[in-house]
Amino acid sequence: MSILDDQKRARRGAKALLRLLEEKKNFDENLDAYTAADGIIDADFLPTLDRARLLLKEFDAEDFLTKTASLPLAFQEAFMQFIISRERYDLLARVRDTSANKDVVKSVKQHLHALKSKGVHVPEQKQKGWKHAIEDEKTRTPNLVTSFDYHGYRMIFFSQDQPAGIRAMHVIERDTEGISVRAGFTVEAQGYDQGNS
Repeated sequence: MSILDDQKRARRGAKALLRLLEEKKNFDENLDAYTAADGIIDADFLPTLDRARLLLKEFDAEDFLTKTASLPLAFQEAFMQFIISRERYDLLARVRDTSANKDVVKSVKQHLHALKSKGVHVPEQKQKGWKHAIEDEKTRTPNLVTSFDYHGYRMIFFSQDQPAGIRAMHVIERDTEGISVRAGFTVEAQGYDQGNS
């Protein structure tokens, strides 16, 4: 079977697998329900089931999500059902934002979308940091620092991109006297406007 088929099987069997994890009394009945839902059973199924049962008891632990990430996909799907049943949508959002497994992220997004469509408040996805391409490095505003000369001075040119142009500052630093600002100015698109600051 393909990975996509395994993911579909894991989702279909998730609720039955969760019952297997939570209820020890009805093991045969729940196993039959899991099998009927085409749940994934491999050679390590029973030892993983025991491990996952212990992990359910650590639901409030800080490293709970880290430990669940090491489980097979079918068990991760069951844990998603468990998190949803506890209405801990913040944990689902953390899985969405941090998981390295694309199949798990896809599944979490589908769960969150279904919850949103039912009117449940779901934490929004974190904004990713700004990225710039390597070719943009050539156009970034430079910051320059010279080495100390024999008088103990060095020059620092600090610049920062602004909507109207570039804000720049010329600073002189002496190893015994500290920093003194020589000039601050804004370089605009059509020239520069010098002013002290």
